[in-house]
Amino acid sequence: MYNTDAYGTNLAIWCKILAVTDKIIIVGAGLIGLTTAFELASRGHLVQVIEDGDQVGQLTSFANGGLLVPSSSFPWNRPGFHRHLFNSIFGAESAVIVRAAAMPAMIPWLVRFIRHCSASKHLPAMQASYRLAAWSIHKMGGLRAQTNIQYDACLRGSLKVCRTQEALDEATAQASLLRPFGLRFEVLDREQTVAVEPALSAIAGELQGSVFAPDDEGGDAALFCQGLGDEIVKLGGEICLNTAVTGIKSVRSAISAVETSRGPITADRVVVCAGNTTRALLKPCGIRIAVCPVKGYSLTLNIEEGVELPAIPIMDDAMYGGVITLGRRLRVAGVAEFGGMDLSDNDACTQHLFKLLQGLFPRVAQRINLGIDQGIDQSSATRWAGIRPVSADGLPYIGESPLAGLWVNSGHGSLGFTMAAGSAGLLADLIDGRKPEIDPAPYSVVR
Repeated sequence: MYNTDAYGTNLAIWCKILAVTDKIIIVGAGLIGLTTAFELASRGHLVQVIEDGDQVGQLTSFANGGLLVPSSSFPWNRPGFHRHLFNSIFGAESAVIVRAAAMPAMIPWLVRFIRHCSASKHLPAMQASYRLAAWSIHKMGGLRAQTNIQYDACLRGSLKVCRTQEALDEATAQASLLRPFGLRFEVLDREQTVAVEPALSAIAGELQGSVFAPDDEGGDAALFCQGLGDEIVKLGGEICLNTAVTGIKSVRSAISAVETSRGPITADRVVVCAGNTTRALLKPCGIRIAVCPVKGYSLTLNIEEGVELPAIPIMDDAMYGGVITLGRRLRVAGVAEFGGMDLSDNDACTQHLFKLLQGLFPRVAQRINLGIDQGIDQSSATRWAGIRPVSADGLPYIGESPLAGLWVNSGHGSLGFTMAAGSAGLLADLIDGRKPEIDPAPYSVVR
């Protein structure tokens, strides 16, 4: 299916035969890189995706929360959040964790992050984040119709549950800020919440209510990446695995090639969609972006028939996480750990996910504790951690860099799946010289 040995051979031959000079290299085969490659290939561009790993969608995209949630597209730098970060430095069991050892490397990013933790900066960023997320959901609908990719999609909306009136009022106020820009939502009381999601009946007495967002979605990001990779190849694109990009070459202030573990590959344009390694690739070119690696965790359980599972994604802001059903699998995801590029597992964070599951679906959690005879195969539970690139101002970097021909699509944080299709469409519009559907200025690489 993919080219794992030689690289670029077929594409280079066809470029010569067709006298095509516009060859675009996409660095990274995660959600952002693959949606970018697919969008460009769909428009007739010759694309070559270069990926260090041996499969597509294997790092941050592999077992993420599976949520596409414009209703929760709020940048992290809300007023006062920086104080929460400082209070979390020694909170090993907190849902937000800051490792003291990671603090020195974080300082430049943290300074910019704190600078954006004000209402005057947060509100415009929130609006720009929602516009991109909402457009992305629209683009996802077209992509599904075009490809028929099967990825355990859930298109029934989402519920954000609240246990106190204060939490419900806050969730309602946040959603109301986005209503003028098109967000549809409904505030539900306890009974209405359980009517929408009967699997919450066991904790009905603990709930004050919820916010239901009908346009939110969910799905398995890894399955989506695999299907999208196949579609890119069908469109004539090439995906080169086991090939590390080590640098970017330029001539006279314009891109000329990428250096790889297999040698240089020439291109007319390069789009860097490399997640947390984007910053390191751009820095030698004199381009600096403010992103910080933040680790998230997930737990995926295979559930046998007969065990009631939620029909729609459930988010619990109090626990900084959510639960989604993917076929007969249940995924619990959450935690934000500022710990650098360390991918090691953390038992305390995994236990936090079990607490999240216990708090939302105690009957399912009880079956897990009782073991395999109760319908839960504990041995097949998959623990995962992935590092997300979080920008200091809460918005991704999308567009051309000062180096002609070098483009960037990175820094989406926890909203990579939510924003992937829209970001790809925005970047492709800019490359093609079309007027984008949304204003590209908030996501500029040089902002």
